[in-house]
Amino acid sequence: MVKSIPTSTPQLNRLRAAAGLIPLIEAGQSDNSLSHERVAQMLLFCEWATSAIQPTLPEEKRLAEVITQGICRLRIESPMEIDAAPYTE
Repeated sequence: MVKSIPTSTPQLNRLRAAAGLIPLIEAGQSDNSLSHERVAQMLLFCEWATSAIQPTLPEEKRLAEVITQGICRLRIESPMEIDAAPYTE
């Protein structure tokens, strides 16, 4: 059976990257290997990736939901103010 390669767009790539950051942020916070500034920057990227899109594909919707839930979970587990500059492309 031949599998087709999924279509890739910059928007989808940003969502995939942001979704991949969530477990890295969680692991970095649990073992204190990430500074608060680094976590803030990573979270800002995740927020930017989800706010800069209007999901149309099912995968985009799923990734946006995963990212949003991850951001909420991180803010509840370790509330902190984000003082880094907003992420810009």
